[in-house]
Amino acid sequence: YLNGAGILKINLNPSEWKSVSDRINYLEKYNPEILTGDPFTFMALLSLQPNITPKSIVSSAMKLSDGMRKELEAYFKVPVLDIYSLTECRMVAVAEGNRHRAIRPDLYLEVFDPDNDKVLPNGERGELVITGGNNPFLPLIRYRTGDFCSLVVENGVPYLENLEARKLISFYSSQLVLINTIDVSRAMIKYALVGFKLHQKLDLTLEFTGWSNDNIADHIRDDLHIIFGALSISITMNKIAPVAAEKVVTYSSDFPS
Repeated sequence: YLNGAGILKINLNPSEWKSVSDRINYLEKYNPEILTGDPFTFMALLSLQPNITPKSIVSSAMKLSDGMRKELEAYFKVPVLDIYSLTECRMVAVAEGNRHRAIRPDLYLEVFDPDNDKVLPNGERGELVITGGNNPFLPLIRYRTGDFCSLVVENGVPYLENLEARKLISFYSSQLVLINTIDVSRAMIKYALVGFKLHQKLDLTLEFTGWSNDNIADHIRDDLHIIFGALSISITMNKIAPVAAEKVVTYSSDFPS
């Protein structure tokens, strides 16, 4: 099938496997050519120390720190690509030093004044705005990303300089185990939420704010307890959705990234 090509999405959570060692055995048996994931998944992968030989590693969804990139390169001895991407349009640009080179010809990139609907000249710093994409169900027309940079064009290729993109947010369970934000996102999918925010304080307490017309606060608290354990959780539900022009930052934490 497809000459042996394929994509496997693997959950490294030990509770999902019959035996803890099965994770390493599975990875080593299939020895994937390309590894894709986010910094959380690669942190878990490094802890396993698998004997695999990928040709490249692609990190996206969250900012990859230089320290984590160097650890991955040192262990696997392959290029590690830090991709700036959005759920709304997938991959946008790849990191090259302190800037990102655009890799999608179907995306038109602009930088806007943060407070006004005004395009800024190339070189000026503002909010990255995207038009285009290949999703027919979500056409983007000057979509404000909530990320900031300056835009320069060299030989027809756009570069995003000093990009302040989404950073890895550190959440911790009651047992001080790192929690991936994707686990929270998946738990919230089944609810009719217009949007939500989750913040963790240094004492591990959680603050959840949601926008929905349904009475789901108790259900959300139960789901968060399953993920985080016995932590104190305050939940605020609003009937009115966020202002259309406001970009809700879903995850935040008082712990350093």
